[in-house]
Amino acid sequence: MVKPIVMKFGGSILANGYGYVKAAEKVVECVKRAPVVVVVSAMKGVTDTLLQIVSERGASLEETIGELHLKHMRALEEAVKSKTIFEESFREISLLFNELAKILWAIRFTGTLTPKLRDYVLSFGERFSAKIMEAVLRDRGVNALMLTGGEAGIITNDRFGEASPIMEIAEKLVKERIGKLIENGVVPVVTGFIGETLQGEITTLGRGGSDYTASLLAAILGASELRFYTDVPGIMTGDPKLIPTAKTVPKICFVEALELARAGGKKFHPRTFEPLIDSNVKTIITDLEESACTVVGRECVEGPKTVSPIRGLALINIEGGYMAGRIGTLAVIANAAKEASVNVVSIFQPATETRISILISRSDVIRFKEELEKVFSRENLPLKVSVVDGVATLVVVGYNIVGYVERILNVVRREGCNVFGVAIGLQGSSLTIVVDDNCIFKAVRAVHDELVLPSILSKLER
Repeated sequence: MVKPIVMKFGGSILANGYGYVKAAEKVVECVKRAPVVVVVSAMKGVTDTLLQIVSERGASLEETIGELHLKHMRALEEAVKSKTIFEESFREISLLFNELAKILWAIRFTGTLTPKLRDYVLSFGERFSAKIMEAVLRDRGVNALMLTGGEAGIITNDRFGEASPIMEIAEKLVKERIGKLIENGVVPVVTGFIGETLQGEITTLGRGGSDYTASLLAAILGASELRFYTDVPGIMTGDPKLIPTAKTVPKICFVEALELARAGGKKFHPRTFEPLIDSNVKTIITDLEESACTVVGRECVEGPKTVSPIRGLALINIEGGYMAGRIGTLAVIANAAKEASVNVVSIFQPATETRISILISRSDVIRFKEELEKVFSRENLPLKVSVVDGVATLVVVGYNIVGYVERILNVVRREGCNVFGVAIGLQGSSLTIVVDDNCIFKAVRAVHDELVLPSILSKLER
């Protein structure tokens, strides 16, 4: 059997009917040479709107649902010419909206929102989008069928909001269900972001999970290609809004891509490239015009590829000679972070063990500091907690980045930045430097123009 091509279309592309038409045209082109599996995100802005609905009790529910309904129906009307297909899809999407309205009114009436209900509500964005894509493809003569992630075979655990696939089950079901459709000449249109528990409850894979859905399907099906269509022509050396000289990175490896998923200008789900590391799936990141692209593969080539800032951070410093040689202090700190629902971005500690610096979001500072002080008081730990507000990280991604650390640090310091911490990422493929927020943009531009860009240009010339 010819290996399939998995095509994933992001929400930034699917902003209106025109976006669906352009995406469908790409599918029609690929169907001529291989079986295709399509994965779609929700329309641009829809997931954010659904989040707003469930989190703001004062919002006008009826008005917001009406606006969402109109947004999708306009896209359907713009993209589908067949009256029969339009009417069928209009009816099916309207039924989904009725289902959504009922659950939202129930949440509003009871004042109860569980993680399970939240996932159920958020799943509608991708379900609406997949229905539109199915209709647009059918309108162009493609035998398309919409499936939720669960219907496609992506069975997960019940960690609602951040579910993980149960791979031994998902692999078997995806091969059976998607494989059968492909053999019968059907193009599956799968909702990204969504899975399903063994009990049939809808789960979500975390924000940006549509990318992860696509890579899971590509790896399980042994796809020849995985194509991510976004609003940018591949992975850029830096954010073009910040760095006018930014270029498209022509090629990276899966290890670098894993690091870029969190730190790059194009934010992928953190686990997007995980299923692909040991695969031979040719992965392409591009825009609908395919004006340029980034190819992701197994072979790694040394050198810095991208640089980007992460802002809105703070350092929590925990100091005291009491920590030196004492077992369990870090465990106490980690447990305090868990109790305060704080994500720890990074941890730095000298060999003297007299200080631990925790990098967190600035919005979590007060909550985490209060929890730490409460725990230290209760446990009678003589430790001092202080905060360095207004820090940022400069992240450089590139295989064997260790060989470039000194040069990167020299550039950062020359731009007047204080360096609070340095960390090396997965398999030496990223460098994180914690600096003052007020110098981050200067440092990023300098590292880009002096180290990253020359590295990329030298590879383009080969």
